[in-house]
Amino acid sequence: MKKYSIITGIFSLCLVLTGCGRTKINLNDYLTVNYDGYETVGTASSSFDMEKMISENPSAFGLKGEISEMELLGVEIILDESLNGSLDKTNGLSNGNKITYHWEIAREDSLKEKYPVSFVHEDTTYTIEGLEPAKEFDPFEGITVTFRGIAPFGKVSIDESGEDPYLIYDADKTSGLKNGDTIKVTVDGLDMCPQFGKIPTVEEKEYTVEGLTSYVTTLDEIPDDMKEKMQNQAYDSFISYSAGLTNIPDWQGTIAIQEPEFLGYYFLTGKEGFTPNPYNDLYLVYKYTANINALKKGSSSSDKVQGDETYYFYYHYSDIQNLPDGTCSVDLSSGQLCEKSSESEYDISISFLYSSNLRGIWTLIACSMKV
Repeated sequence: MKKYSIITGIFSLCLVLTGCGRTKINLNDYLTVNYDGYETVGTASSSFDMEKMISENPSAFGLKGEISEMELLGVEIILDESLNGSLDKTNGLSNGNKITYHWEIAREDSLKEKYPVSFVHEDTTYTIEGLEPAKEFDPFEGITVTFRGIAPFGKVSIDESGEDPYLIYDADKTSGLKNGDTIKVTVDGLDMCPQFGKIPTVEEKEYTVEGLTSYVTTLDEIPDDMKEKMQNQAYDSFISYSAGLTNIPDWQGTIAIQEPEFLGYYFLTGKEGFTPNPYNDLYLVYKYTANINALKKGSSSSDKVQGDETYYFYYHYSDIQNLPDGTCSVDLSSGQLCEKSSESEYDISISFLYSSNLRGIWTLIACSMKV
């Protein structure tokens, strides 16, 4: 057995040494190709052990005796400029895929002049094997998207406390939201998933904004039953106020206030792009008649006369909201009966409500809008 080994060694040595003492070195003997990762997302890498090749063939590179690190490094630098290669595919691999390592040898003639070496090499094809199956997963299953605030100024928050802390989520719109809007959430860091044995099934997802309390933007959004409650509140407030209007000394005269007549609504809301405070205003406009028995202003007569005067007033609500459960929210107690003195044709000391003409009250209401 030992004799066979010696003969074999001598025969091998004869193959390695060529004419003129030139050493033949097969580069493929020092090439290693590795596979890693998971099925469909596997990776491949290659490495060439230059140091081992030089150490096993020192005389071929002019090295003798004990080789220092500097001597070894000097040869490596020269060879590294000429002996190169690469794999034709390194990622997205599955078991059974074939990849090829292609050699790229430069200045080979110069190397032969410098060293008594003949390099042998051939492009080699490898079959991928041993990759474990990767698990598909939805990166959005581990997050919670929440909408908060009051539309159209809603905001979104994303709870990323899932099992994949390396994933970062970002929404294309984070504020100025209202119910029915859609936002798109994308994920950063998906390229790291393969090393954890995961394959994402999606990279982005759309969410519809819902569940926000909303500022009312049109009169039609206020339910009829709420309008009735607001009218009742306005009526009660006026009746309470009008009791004071009629409480004047007998010598001055008398005033009888008739039932107020509801004329309609005047609804105001901020323009898009503005942030008004309050966001909306609703004015309930009324007309009432005051039957007056008193002295006429500017008259020389000392006799009281009977006459009617018509006045207008409004009752004001603001920041009316629709809740997620479909109900309308109005703080009825915060409504305001708008008071302003208006001149009477009669010589009496009393403050009437707002304007004695309808044109005037529309002007006053319009000037009340805040943007």
